[in-house]
Amino acid sequence: MFSEEDVCYECNCTVVDGRDCLEVATWVYLGYFKMNCNSTDCDVPNHFYRFVKFDDFHRWKQNQDTELPCVNLTSMAQVRQRFVDRQAMVDSVLDWHNYLTDNSTAE
Repeated sequence: MFSEEDVCYECNCTVVDGRDCLEVATWVYLGYFKMNCNSTDCDVPNHFYRFVKFDDFHRWKQNQDTELPCVNLTSMAQVRQRFVDRQAMVDSVLDWHNYLTDNSTAE
């Protein structure tokens, strides 16, 4: 689905000041990592798909001695549930826009 250092997106609906909003977070895929862990959900035992927030990744690239907070997912099924590529993110934004347009005219 993703290659190392590909940008991906996480799209979620949230409520801000009583209004529904679409929140899009940008992430970077760091690759497939082996870790000492006993998770039985891993696609391959002890291997994880690692993601980091876009801004954290760029700070880390400039100053690699800083700690890089990551999200490790155990299976490609989890990755597909959480992250999407650029086109799917654009589709989500357009769907959200259409939803808001349809609901604003209904009132």
